[in-house]
Amino acid sequence: MKVKRIDLYKFYKLDRKDNDGGYLDLYIPAVNKEFEKSRKLPFMLVIPGGGYWFLADREAEPLAFHYLANGFACGILYYSIDHKKYPTQLFESLLAMKYVKEHSRALRIRKNRVAAIGCSAGGHLLGTLSSFTNKEKEELNVGELYRPDAAIFSYSVISSEEGFKHEGSFANLGFTDKEKAKKVSIELRADKNFPISFIWASKLDDDVRYENSVVLANKLNELGIDNELYLLEEGGHGLSTCNLTSYRKKDYSDVIRRCASWITKCDEWLFNHDFVPKE
Repeated sequence: MKVKRIDLYKFYKLDRKDNDGGYLDLYIPAVNKEFEKSRKLPFMLVIPGGGYWFLADREAEPLAFHYLANGFACGILYYSIDHKKYPTQLFESLLAMKYVKEHSRALRIRKNRVAAIGCSAGGHLLGTLSSFTNKEKEELNVGELYRPDAAIFSYSVISSEEGFKHEGSFANLGFTDKEKAKKVSIELRADKNFPISFIWASKLDDDVRYENSVVLANKLNELGIDNELYLLEEGGHGLSTCNLTSYRKKDYSDVIRRCASWITKCDEWLFNHDFVPKE
């Protein structure tokens, strides 16, 4: 396997300023001699959460390693945090997607099978990436930009609607005003070019309410965009892979293996949408 870190600011000759993120870690499986060298892999971009305040490592490599074991090449986006405001993180995610799409041949990946998964606030960043506007494209000014071909929203921050808005994420992104926050409310940004989506959450999530996921699914249904909503009856926030690679408590009491059913469902959904290796 080839592992490589890309400094996206350096690669695209952009001023980093005081931003602490903008790094893409790539994990590219070696050529398997049992298969043809022309075989290309789907790609999964992993976007960890952390409320735009920190980056949750347990939502980074554990997810990447799952997809690596299931025939994907992977990348993890380490975006800027700690009071860095919109649109910094969006621009970094756009640069990551641009790099992967435009280097698909060298990376031996299928250019039209580049998916992304975001957890919690990382899911919100995935939502803005999946709905970037012409104005945001012009402001970044690095040429062609791309949305993911498929998006996986894991207990994601979605809506600025009062009652289930995740105040911390919106505040850390720079949106404390109710009206201004609508600018980055994903269900209000989504359009007909939004990617097909798998959306999952736990009904017992007391941190990011599951209604965020329902709101997004309802919006995509209105737009006629293929999506699947999967709600767990148990669990909580930050489930990640639901196994020993992503536990938080020393007694492993937060590892609810039954909740890993989301992975089985999502893997099947990806397979049915042709996110598989191909010659």
